[in-house]
Amino acid sequence: MSPTFDYVSDAMPKTWDGSIRTKYIHSVGVVSKCKFVSTGDHPFTGIFEGADFGFCRLSSAAKPTDSQPLAPGISLKFLRNGKSSSDVVALYSVNGTPGDWNFFSKDLSNHIGAAEGTALHALAYKFSSITNHIQEVGLSNYSNYNQDGQETANVFPFKLRFHPHASVQNLIPTELQGEDYMAYTTQLETLIPANSTIYDVYALDKPLPLGGVETLIGSLQMDGAFTTSNWGDKNMFFQHQYIKDDTKLRPEWEPYLAQYSLNGKCPYMQKL
Repeated sequence: MSPTFDYVSDAMPKTWDGSIRTKYIHSVGVVSKCKFVSTGDHPFTGIFEGADFGFCRLSSAAKPTDSQPLAPGISLKFLRNGKSSSDVVALYSVNGTPGDWNFFSKDLSNHIGAAEGTALHALAYKFSSITNHIQEVGLSNYSNYNQDGQETANVFPFKLRFHPHASVQNLIPTELQGEDYMAYTTQLETLIPANSTIYDVYALDKPLPLGGVETLIGSLQMDGAFTTSNWGDKNMFFQHQYIKDDTKLRPEWEPYLAQYSLNGKCPYMQKL
């Protein structure tokens, strides 16, 4: 699992035989250029200050079927002059949205709840081979440089929440259309207008028990239209950041993170 977190590139790593590493989750989706438009009245730095050169990929964690609900997720990549890209990923839940086929009906976050079900427990076990924090990804690589490649004070929030913008919330039907479980890709291509604002972005500055406050910090705006992409599905790579990168800088946050060990899940933030 280490390349998911340790490999630095915009393209998928290759395996020992020279072939492209296979995407086993989020394998099919749509992609668009995008911008992060900051509100300008928050303390967070780097890409959070605003970014004009990004890519947004929307996909389902697993291929939807009659027994597998749609599991909306977002991957963001913002380019930085002279520096590696800044990536972040967010989900609603690995268990998906049973009975709801509208991609924009649920909030997404870089912190998610625990997986339920045998297959997803196996996936959790797999991820736990590389990190004990499988329900969170970090944000400090999103804030350490701005899009011009200039180093910043590296001020980042504890958690992000992507709330579907009012203009797109009701454009996709909630009910499944026929028996096409992959219809969400066509819907995102055809029902979401080019240059739409798709998410309002909220940030929780620190864990709630430490007095954390959530504020609106900006919006995610498409720069063009969504399209399916063979390269996007098979080769485009979004690095996942270890949450430990954040807690090295903010060690007081560590007790307020969900943890997983090979002996099973720890209680998920009972004090919250």
